[in-house]
Amino acid sequence: MKSLLEILREHFLDVEHLEKFYRFCVQGSSQTFGHISPLLRQKIIWNPDHWEICDIERTLTLRGTSCETRNTIILTTLALPENMVVLGINSLSEDTFAVYNHDKHVVMQIPRNAAPLFGVLCYGVQLVAYELCPSATTTLLTPDSRVWVSRRSILKNYCPGLLDVTASGALEAGESPLDGILRESLEEASLSDTVLHGRLYPSGVLSYVGRGGGEYGEGHVFALPEIDFCYHVGLAPGVAPVPMDGEVKYFALLTVSEILGRLRRSEFTPSATCVLLDFFIKRGILSFENEPDYIEIVTRLHRGLPYPTL
Repeated sequence: MKSLLEILREHFLDVEHLEKFYRFCVQGSSQTFGHISPLLRQKIIWNPDHWEICDIERTLTLRGTSCETRNTIILTTLALPENMVVLGINSLSEDTFAVYNHDKHVVMQIPRNAAPLFGVLCYGVQLVAYELCPSATTTLLTPDSRVWVSRRSILKNYCPGLLDVTASGALEAGESPLDGILRESLEEASLSDTVLHGRLYPSGVLSYVGRGGGEYGEGHVFALPEIDFCYHVGLAPGVAPVPMDGEVKYFALLTVSEILGRLRRSEFTPSATCVLLDFFIKRGILSFENEPDYIEIVTRLHRGLPYPTL
C-alpha cells in the first residue's frame, strides 16, 4: 500500500517542474498567467496574428489589449476543428474560469474544459462534513470519527466514479468563496443555508499544481494549478447529505481509519486527497508524531504559485 506522500507525488507536480513549460503571457504584461505544455505548443495551431511564440524564452503571448479581445482570440483558437481534435473535446463549455492580474482585475475568461490547455490558475470550494459526537468535548477527531464522503457519478468528465469530499466545485467568475460553497452544498448534497448557518467553519486555502495530460501518452504532462477554499461542518446524527443534481451517486459515512486506507489505495480524487489530508491535520488525526512525512505533506498542500491571485 502506498504512503500518503507517494500519493501526493503521484498526482501533483513540483513547482520547479513548471520551468519545462511555456509561460502563458498577455501583450503588455510581464506576469505569468499559466503554463502550456511543450506538447501542446507543438500540436495546437497558434495563429501568428493572435499569438507570439518565443521558443528561446519559452513564452507564448496572447496579443490583444482588452479582456474582450483576448476572450475572442481564445475562443477563435479553440474553435479550430484541428485544435478541438487535439484537445479531445467536442464543444466548449459555457462555464468559464476568470483569470486575474496582480491588481485583481479579470484579464480574460477561458472555457472551463479548455483550462488545462493554458494551465491557468483555477479556484475551487471544498466542504468536508463530519458527524458530530454529542459527548465530544473537543473538535479533534479520533480514528473512529465518521466523515461524509461522496461517490462521484460515472457520468462525470473528471474522475468518474471515484470517492470525493462531501461537496465541491469550481468557483464561478465574480462569486465569493462563501457563496460558492453554499451553492455547491445545496446543489450536490441538499445541504441548505439553514442547515449550514452558524456551523460552517472556513479552514483556509490549499494551493497546488495538479498533474494532467496522461491521455496524450506517457511523459506528456499538463500543469493544473489550483487554489481551494476549504470549509468544515459538523452535522448532528440523523442529518445527512442527499444527492440532488446527479453529480453524486451516493453519500456514505466512513470512519477516519477507513478513509485513510482508501486514500492510500488512490480511491479518492486528487483534490479530495489534499482536502482530506488537510482536514485530518487540522483535526489532530495526522501529526509529526504519527506521520513520518508530515512536514513534506503539509508543505505540498500549500505551494507558493507563480501566478496573480484573487
